[in-house]
Formats: sequence, structure tokens, C-alpha cells
Amino acid sequence: MIDDLNKGKFSIIMVKDLSRFGRDYIESGKYLQKIFPEKGIRFISVNDNYDSDNADVSDIHLRFV
Repeated sequence: MIDDLNKGKFSIIMVKDLSRFGRDYIESGKYLQKIFPEKGIRFISVNDNYDSDNADVSDIHLRFV
């Protein structure tokens, strides 16, 4: 998936919930705060009601805890 992301093959990542995205919260946070915004990737977590187009990335960190 990371290779495809770097090649610009998609612009949206949708997951059921944050636990499906990654278990390493620090690494996940790096993607949510830095990498996805830099690459214009929209991130949606359905069960967490999170959509990066409509939220501040800092909002999602509260859900990691």
C-alpha cells in the first residue's frame, strides 16, 4: 500500500476503524499528521466518524487513547 501511495495510485484511504489502519500509534500518527496531508490523501475512519477533509488531525489523536 505504501508503494502505491508514493506512486499516487489513490487519493483516499478508508478503514473500518483506526485499529484496522495500524497498531503502532506513533507510526499511524506520522501518516495522519504529515504524510497523508503532504500527498493530498484523504483518510476516513468509518466507526470513528473521522474524515480528514472535515476535521483537524489533532482530533483523531484523542481516539487513539
